[in-house]
Parts: sequence; C-alpha cells; structure tokens
Amino acid sequence: MFNIGMGKNQEKKPLKEIAQVTRPSLIVPTLLSYEVEEVFVPRGIPDVTLIDRSAHPKLGQARKHIKSGGLVSLYGDSKSGKTVLCLKVLEKHNPILLHGPHIQTEAEFWRIIGNKLNVPSLGIASRSSSEEQEREREAQVVGGGGPFPGSITRRAAETFAHREDKGIASTFNYGPHEVVEQLRDSRRPVVIDDFHAVPKDVQQGIIMRMKPAIDFGVTLVVVSIPEEIGDIVSGLTRPGEAVARSAKVESPLWEPDEIRQIAEKGFAALNMRVSKIAIDTLTRRAYRNPLLMQDFCLNLCFGLGVERTLSEPTDFEISAADIDRVVAGIAAQYEPGYRAYLGSTEGAAKKWRLATGHEVNLYVLILLSLSGIAINSPVRVIRIRERMENILDRHVNPPNEGNITQALSKMTERMNLDDQEAPLRFDATRHLAYIAHPFFKLFLVWNLAKKYS
Repeated sequence: MFNIGMGKNQEKKPLKEIAQVTRPSLIVPTLLSYEVEEVFVPRGIPDVTLIDRSAHPKLGQARKHIKSGGLVSLYGDSKSGKTVLCLKVLEKHNPILLHGPHIQTEAEFWRIIGNKLNVPSLGIASRSSSEEQEREREAQVVGGGGPFPGSITRRAAETFAHREDKGIASTFNYGPHEVVEQLRDSRRPVVIDDFHAVPKDVQQGIIMRMKPAIDFGVTLVVVSIPEEIGDIVSGLTRPGEAVARSAKVESPLWEPDEIRQIAEKGFAALNMRVSKIAIDTLTRRAYRNPLLMQDFCLNLCFGLGVERTLSEPTDFEISAADIDRVVAGIAAQYEPGYRAYLGSTEGAAKKWRLATGHEVNLYVLILLSLSGIAINSPVRVIRIRERMENILDRHVNPPNEGNITQALSKMTERMNLDDQEAPLRFDATRHLAYIAHPFFKLFLVWNLAKKYS
C-alpha cells in the first residue's frame, strides 16, 4: 500500500532522482522527538502543528479585540478553529471555557462558571430526581458525540446542563453578583463557544448581568456561526442599555497554503520527507479545514507505521490512491451519524433511477446533487434540480421544485433538532441551500457519491 524510500535497509537512490520523485518541501532533520499523536491533533489544540495566522488582516483585528477586553462576538465557519484562536490569544490569562450547548438556563451558566471560579456557593439545591437521573443515563448513550462526531444532541445538551462540572448529583447555587465580583477581581476572560446553542432569552440575560464585569475590562468572547451572528448581536442589548466595549469580528476561512503548512510542519517534526505532490493532494482533500488535515495526516502516519519521530530523515513515496484510501476510511466514520437523513421518512418511498443504474429516494438524490457544491456556497433549488438532471437516467424526469423544497425543509429541520451546528442549511424564504460542515462535505463526496457512482 505505502512505499518508503531511503530506509536504513533499502537501496539508496541518487540525490537528483530523489529530488525529482519526492520533491520534499522540508528536509531539515528535527532534533526533537514526538509521538505522532502529539504532532497531529484532530481533536484538541495542537502545539507542533499550530499555524500562526496572525498575518491575516481579519485575524489581526480579532486578536486586537480579544486582547483589549470587552464583549467580542467572534463568528466563522463550522470547525474553522474559532475557539482555538480565542484560547491561544488568551492562554496567559487562564481563560474560562464554557460550552453553549450545556447552557440552557441562566442558572446553569452561573453555576458552571461559579464552579470554575471556586466561588462560595449560596447553598445546595435539591438532589437529582429519578427523572433527571434517567435523563443522565440517556445522555451517556446519545451524548458521546451525538449523531455526528464532534456534535451534541439537543436532548443531551439539556441533560449535560445538569451534569456539567457537578461531580455529584447535587447542584450548587451561585448568584450572578458573586460571580461577577469574582470575575472583576480575577480578570479572567470568559469564552463561550457555540453561543448560538444558548436560548435567545438566556443569551441576553447573561450579557446584561455580565455588563458590570465587561465594562470593568473583563473579556467575554461569544463564539458563533455566521448565519446566527446577526440575531445574536441585535439581541444582546435591551433598549437604552448597551455594553460599553463591544465588537463583532470574523474568523476567516483557512487558506490552502495554511492547510498545507500543517502537513509540512508535522511531517518535518517526524523526520518524514513527503513529496509536494502528496501534500498538495492532502490539501485539496481537506476542503480548507484544519481538523480534516490533522486527521488525514495522523491516519496516514498510522498507515505508514510511523508512531513517533524517526531516527533519521526518511523519504516516503505516497500516491494519490494511498491518500484516497485514508480519506475514504475517515469519511466512512461519519456514515452512521448521517444515515438517519438518507431515508425512512415521508417522501422516501418513491425512487429515482440514476444514470449509474442505482435507485435512490428524494433525500439521497438531493444530497448527491449537492455533493459537488463547495462548502458555504449557496445554491438555489432550481439549480439543484438542474444538477439532478445530470445524474439521473436520461428517461427519468427530476422532481419538481416544490417537492425538493419540501424535502430540504424536512431534512434540515431534523438536522437542527439533532445537531447544534447542522451540516446542511436551507433558507426556505430565498430557496437557498448550502453545505455548512466540512465533515458533511467529506461524507457526501467520499462515502455517498462513491457508493452510487
């Protein structure tokens, strides 16, 4: 499957030939030693492969606002590193990280942050009821990632709001005044990721009660996705009340060269010489997403048998087919989570014959038509119908726009119930749909489309 060149026991090729075959982008041997899991980190904050994006004008603006204090509304595409950016900028100030899906009431917000600040509690509330304990047991089953890797179901979110930072079945009570005073004294910044998952009335209540700390100079960063930021910002203040220092800033989509640097830095740290062609292929497959690139490189190393930094620089000849096998294997991991949206719902009984001979229901047909659309690129229903004509048997007429619209509405409604960052978005008013999640794009291209090709 994989070939390794210039290993200790292999025939050495002339340097000129090696340069032509592998064209290594980084060939300076590393003097440090790392485990491969320390280098490529798909879930967490990387160190070795952390990319400095400070040169980007929008990120420079984001860093300035985050460091200067006040209320910062940071928005950007799903899984684009928004929270990592905040934590790295604020790491010297011991930031408090809270998760939006865990905050379903104001009381839960003050309890969670009170625990993290070690604020003296006002007392202990009643112990968990049998119903709440049942909800906790249910969340242990459905909440370990939700239907999508890295996601959380709404039911689990409600349950985790009761479980977060408790450690025991009792719930400690903290008053907003005590927490705000502690924040003013400690000056610790607060980061709330997936803020769009917090109910609107709870969002506003949190901001208004945090206002004294914010005005005093405490940093509060609320992290959201682009389509939610307008409603969030407009709803954060009440008539006649405003936060003195506030800013709305965008975390931009990653550039291909930034994604490429993840592979270059990581392979160099492991003493692996990988061709520019191979790294370019990995970059294209990652759809401008750093987490996918980290995952691809980690699994590629596992396939090559590289578990830690090699004792000497070693050339690896990696073909596009080798990379595609890794990518397809990762895409297959997402199939169980997305399977529920592919059928067994109203309108799924009728089948459409594809040009390949396969028969699919309307939901699969829609997703196949969207698989070739770039992430976050809105496409009209009429355009989706046109794309269907290209993949259907030439004797089969595509569904009408009304049926497509209805199916998209039902599909995205179900997704919104299951995932706080639904992978497919649909604006029924403007008849626009778009893929919002890179992992979903990966699944569509490398799992669904290939299955019916």
